[in-house]
Amino acid sequence: MIKTIVYFPGLNGNRTESSEKITFLKKYLDLDSSRVFTEPPESLPEDGNVLVIMKSEVVEDFEAHLDNELVPIMKRFFRGGRNYKCIYVGTSLGGMYAVCLANMFNVPCVVTNPCLSPSRSLHNSFNLKEEERPRAAGFSRTSEALLSLVKDNHPDCIFIATCKDDEVVKEEDHVPIALGNRLNAHVSYSHGGHGFEPYARIKGLLEEAFDLSCDEGPLI
Repeated sequence: MIKTIVYFPGLNGNRTESSEKITFLKKYLDLDSSRVFTEPPESLPEDGNVLVIMKSEVVEDFEAHLDNELVPIMKRFFRGGRNYKCIYVGTSLGGMYAVCLANMFNVPCVVTNPCLSPSRSLHNSFNLKEEERPRAAGFSRTSEALLSLVKDNHPDCIFIATCKDDEVVKEEDHVPIALGNRLNAHVSYSHGGHGFEPYARIKGLLEEAFDLSCDEGPLI
């Protein structure tokens, strides 16, 4: 099996290989730096595992951003054939990106402490830049409208891990409200904050997600 992970870090998060989460994913896929892309490549190599690191940002219209900017890029990451597997992974706001794209493409995702109700949690974010604040209301409205479609579509492809001590994303305000109770897996840890460390906790969820993935090309 040849694996692709498309990873969305948290809002304005570290996208370099110094990130503990990216280091873990790189090790999980057994990659050297030549297989880690911090900018979307035009196409993926046909041989070997790949990690693609995307950006999570606050935009005025989240749905338009996905349709016009990200969906054309995502279509490059499906290499076709049963030997190729692709999943999304995301943290915090990147978890919302991963969930929405996984729903659109019917591809499994693994997300940690996902921000699934931006209107409730964006104001608590440590990483919201001053220039992003004017876009926060539009972003929250359009992203939550898109999220409302997920629980009636492909919730069985979504694997979530949360921490009860998360100081930014309150578990009870996000997972049940946004996604309902028909998730494939929701693992809740008694201890740990928003940073969700150590990331190695999700290894089993990654394996389950790849087992579900059938990368025969995007549905859209």
